[in-house]
Amino acid sequence: MLLVSCVIILSTLISGCGTLGETYARKVDLAKDYDFVVSRATVGQVRLDEGAALRHTAGAWNLGGFKDTDLSTLESTLRATLDSYKAKPVGRVHVRVRHIKLAYSNVQIQVFGVVDWCLESANAISYKERFYTAFDSGSSVFHLTTLGAAKQKVINAIVKRISERSLSVLNQLDRHSSELTFDEADLAKNSLSGELVAKSAPGALGALVFFSLGGGNTSVELLPEYPIESIDWEQAIGVNAPR
Repeated sequence: MLLVSCVIILSTLISGCGTLGETYARKVDLAKDYDFVVSRATVGQVRLDEGAALRHTAGAWNLGGFKDTDLSTLESTLRATLDSYKAKPVGRVHVRVRHIKLAYSNVQIQVFGVVDWCLESANAISYKERFYTAFDSGSSVFHLTTLGAAKQKVINAIVKRISERSLSVLNQLDRHSSELTFDEADLAKNSLSGELVAKSAPGALGALVFFSLGGGNTSVELLPEYPIESIDWEQAIGVNAPR
């Protein structure tokens, strides 16, 4: 137990702002297939639905969930990724985060998200989809993931999928599967452990670990409580329906 506590303390000290959940915008690397595309999209609307960001904690201080600053990171990362391609802008991508729930303890972080997006080109919706994203850090004290790092992984996965899919549609390329994203909710759910593990720190060491409150395992439900309606993109952004 002493070793566990020392590992958690050391990880907290060296992890910097990521422990408190900060995320940062940076270009995401896409598959090499897209290096020579001739058409690309720019970024339109990027929104987080009201009440979509939820959190659950076990054995940890409540350090917040997916915040407005994380949405800004998502938008800026998407923009930086698409803008890195010197291809002709011929459309726009619009993104809505419909649900994103973070569950975390002092040793484990899980994230589940629902994302709707569309590609608008030539004043029409040329592609639209809903996908799911899921991440589970595992509960090993020797491979701790910070809250910020977990959110960053999910943000990058969302950006990678939307960027690659939009480039595939505009340039008639094969679509790639993207890590941490899924076509079906059940597939995303099955990638998670379904329970959250927390580890306790003895005596005074527990106080030193600033986000450690105790141990134990708890079950956690990350999926939306109610079905999420699909988006009428044509009405939402004022363009024509797909032909």
